Amino acid sequence: AATGGTWSSVTAGVATVDAFGNVTGVATGTSIVSYTVTNSCGTAVAITIVTVNPMPNSGSIAGTSTVCAGSVTSLTDAATGGTWSSVTTSVATVDAFGNVTGVATGTSTISYTVINSCGTSVATTVVTVSPMPIAGTISGTSIVCAGSVTSLTDAATGGTWSSVTAGVATVDAFGNVTGVSTGTSIVSYTVTNSCGTAVATTIVTVNPMPNSGSIAGTSTVCAGSVTSLTDAATGGTWSSVTTGVATVDASGNVTGVATGTSTISYTVINSCGTSVATTIVTVSPMPIAGTISGTSIVCAGSVTSLTDAATGGTWSSVTAGVATVDAFGNVTGVSTGTSIVSYTVTNSCGTAVATTIATVNPMPNAGSIVGGGVLCPASTITLTDGSAGGAWSSSSASATVTSGIVTGVTVGTSTISYVVTNSCGTATATSTVTVSPLPNAGTISGSSNVCIGSIITLTDGTLGGSWSTGNANATVVGGVVTGVSAGGDTIGYLVTNSCGSATATSIITVNPLPSAGVITY
Repeated sequence: AATGGTWSSVTAGVATVDAFGNVTGVATGTSIVSYTVTNSCGTAVAITIVTVNPMPNSGSIAGTSTVCAGSVTSLTDAATGGTWSSVTTSVATVDAFGNVTGVATGTSTISYTVINSCGTSVATTVVTVSPMPIAGTISGTSIVCAGSVTSLTDAATGGTWSSVTAGVATVDAFGNVTGVSTGTSIVSYTVTNSCGTAVATTIVTVNPMPNSGSIAGTSTVCAGSVTSLTDAATGGTWSSVTTGVATVDASGNVTGVATGTSTISYTVINSCGTSVATTIVTVSPMPIAGTISGTSIVCAGSVTSLTDAATGGTWSSVTAGVATVDAFGNVTGVSTGTSIVSYTVTNSCGTAVATTIATVNPMPNAGSIVGGGVLCPASTITLTDGSAGGAWSSSSASATVTSGIVTGVTVGTSTISYVVTNSCGTATATSTVTVSPLPNAGTISGSSNVCIGSIITLTDGTLGGSWSTGNANATVVGGVVTGVSAGGDTIGYLVTNSCGSATATSIITVNPLPSAGVITY
């Protein structure tokens, strides 16, 4: 910051300085640079030490510049203090000691870099990474029939084909393998380059032609049953063309499923092809008795018809004393009870039976009514019937009946019924009851006065009654009243029937005869 001074360098061979303080490095080393100010009072000096550093020097790289992928080559450089690097690390990498590892086929620039405060110096070399031999993978069918050819391929190029066991299989320059005899042979594809040899292998199997032999065993089976088939050839599989008719398991056991036929196959397969032996299995139906339908309740002496959708069956009754059945399913009731009625279907696969229980009911029996006769209004009589389960009824309003007890309501006749009903019909027993009227004496008409010795005639609209007097003051015969002695008397008219008695009365007066007295003189 001071002005008027001059610059100088002690060691101009290391560094120089101009009048403006610009220092130029000349050679590696140090020099004292001064700034001197002088006036009349003396001289003052400011100093600093300037260090001149050398420029960096990376030297030159030495060593083999080719390497195989996966291998290492070592590079060196006489310069010290540098660092190694690879431009394309996917091709080659280099460690801190110059050891280059090949990663993948190609080239990469390897650098040795020296850096100091004066700059950077780089030495380079190009490393070539050669590929390792790659035999690839053999593809193609490795199973071939004796006398036939299968083609193998390998994506790698430049290789050669070979077969270890030429007596089993041979291979040409193009990978075509020819089966010679049954067995196996290792077929190789070999690729060689400067980095070594690679081999891809596959095992080729030479198979014989397949032989399915012939199927033996019973070729008929019932639905739901099993028949066993065999074949002397081994290694085959069983199958059924129509599994809805018959199925077959891995052991040749054929199960009948439904009526019909199915082709059963025994198939032997190897790499040389397929051989099939067949037989036709016939599945016979199991007998089906179906289901009996129709009314299975019948009255003794009557007929009910049963049916079954299945055909070809026969009808039978276990207890013919109760019910019989004809060839058409018509069941006739013989006597009260139950019997098992069967419909039986038989074929070569067995017998199937459908059954139903036929119930023979008795005809209804109302028995006979005991009791009855004549009754009065509001009175009762009791009727009975030896048959149980019946219902009582009255044909008119003259009488009502409940549980056999008949009550008279009005004069008249009524038919009392006892009705027994079951599934076979209705039976009725009857009895006639008569409701007689209550007795009615009516009303006495006529004069109420009579003289002693005289008569009056009384009448009553009701017939059949009898006349009477209450005392001896009068007599009455057929309604003719004769005065006997003076006074009052009650004349009665009594009507009697099966329901009781009724009396009508009339009070009469018996008048005395006139008396003139006795004339005395």
